Amino acid sequence: MNILGKVFAVLVFALSLVYTGVSATNLAMEDNYKNRFLREAVTRVAYHDQASNLAAKYTAAMRHYSNVDRTVREQIARHVEAKKIAIHHAQNLMAQYMTLSQDIAKTQVDVGRIQTSVSNFEGTATRLSDENRKTLKYWLQALRERDAVRVTNATMRKSYAQAVEDYDQLQSTFWVKSRELDEARSEIQMLRAASPDIDQKVATGIGRKLAARVHAVDEEVGLVILSVGQTDRVVIGQKFAVYRDDRFKANVKVERVYPNTCAATIVWDTAIRRIEVGDDALASGSE
Repeated sequence: MNILGKVFAVLVFALSLVYTGVSATNLAMEDNYKNRFLREAVTRVAYHDQASNLAAKYTAAMRHYSNVDRTVREQIARHVEAKKIAIHHAQNLMAQYMTLSQDIAKTQVDVGRIQTSVSNFEGTATRLSDENRKTLKYWLQALRERDAVRVTNATMRKSYAQAVEDYDQLQSTFWVKSRELDEARSEIQMLRAASPDIDQKVATGIGRKLAARVHAVDEEVGLVILSVGQTDRVVIGQKFAVYRDDRFKANVKVERVYPNTCAATIVWDTAIRRIEVGDDALASGSE
């Protein structure tokens, strides 16, 4: 290779290096421009979003302001209306007050007239004679006696009505007891027909009092459970006297009867000691 060729080769190589550098610079600048454009686009989008948010907030604020303004205006209107009503009510009260003042003035005049009349009456009363006073005393006594007679008559009417009611009740009770007696007689006849020697058995049992034992006590409701029942011929209304070591405690009245036990209530008017489980009870009668 001659010198010209070498120079040409070196020149081509140098131009290649320059072209490569220029190309690399252009690519770098293009990438920079692309990145910058992308950043600006992102910034514009962010600005657009912020502007949209601000617009939405502004719209909401304006809507809220409108609602608040409308509410305030309505409250002011209500307050004005209430003030008008209060003023009208105050005017009515003032008119009533004036009317009452006039009535009070008239009443005071009437009171003065009444006081004058009372003074005149007192003067007239002081001038009454002793005979008139005695007559007035007798008249008052007659009024009291009349009232006493009326009270006595009313009391007698009530007593008569109560007596009539008691008579009717006794009459109804008499008929009920009569029916019960007839039923008892029929039952006795049936028992005699079934057992001819029942009269002897009953006569043997007469005079023997039924004894029992207290099984349970509930003082809160006044209930006592005794150890005798239907098998011992206990009946509702039968009374038992409760004892402990020959010391009387209280009477109890049978309210419910079961086959071998019965429930009785404490007759509080007769209770002088506390009834306990294990106390003895002796039949004393029935109602």
